Amino acid sequence: MDANKPRVAIADFTPRADSAKSHSILFTQIVRDDLQFSGILEVPSPSFYPPQAPSVPAELKPAIWIDPPTNANFLGFGNLTESTAEVAIEAWLYDVRNPSSQAVVGKVYRGAPTDLQVRKFAHQFADEIIGKLSGGLPGVASTQITFVSSRNGSKEIWGMDYDGSNQRQLTNLKSIALTPRWSPDASRIAFTCFAFPSRAFAALISRRRGLPTAHRLFFHPRCKAIPNCTCPTSTEAAPSASPTPTAPACLPVGIRKPARPSPSSAIAAALPSFTS
Repeated sequence: MDANKPRVAIADFTPRADSAKSHSILFTQIVRDDLQFSGILEVPSPSFYPPQAPSVPAELKPAIWIDPPTNANFLGFGNLTESTAEVAIEAWLYDVRNPSSQAVVGKVYRGAPTDLQVRKFAHQFADEIIGKLSGGLPGVASTQITFVSSRNGSKEIWGMDYDGSNQRQLTNLKSIALTPRWSPDASRIAFTCFAFPSRAFAALISRRRGLPTAHRLFFHPRCKAIPNCTCPTSTEAAPSASPTPTAPACLPVGIRKPARPSPSSAIAAALPSFTS
């Protein structure tokens, strides 16, 4: 037992019907795992818990959670209601050593009755707890990770939860997709891909002597010439194309200063950008 870490017990969430049993077990276990992974608190083993777990605040008996062997400082608990259309989760965190206080965290989550949605709610509840008990530091349980996998025969961009669950393929370009990076608002992913959607586009890497500025050129359908799609001021490489032929996306390598305005409307039409 680490005396410097608050002990947070997470009681089994109570299913309101048999249909909610599997999701109540899933929600409870993910919250426990997330809190244990955080490293800033201690989660007592469920084998130490009292036999009766509260499902709503009115059923909470703080004294039985404070006593050994649980020795809890905080208790998380709640209940799940589920239908074919929706799952509703009521979740609370209470300071059991200060029973007269209000709930530290009190949330109601509603969404599709799927494992994916229940996992998402569990991660969110864990992050709420960590944020409250860490003095405002954000939790990582809701973090999404992108990576490259060739398990289906070609290198594609994949995503997963921070704990390795919910792995899913994000691209299906049947080529080589590399170096995924989140946009600043985490709503989009940029990546390098060695594939082009049609013959209307081609990329050329400069082989001039000196620094590899690697001007990227595209054959644009609205141009009779070969426009230079970038105004490089640093090393560039790895041209790529977006899923839509009308919006090529180019990725720079290294630090790049803001591009100079282009006087050509044809070049402007071909400038790189995030695409959906």
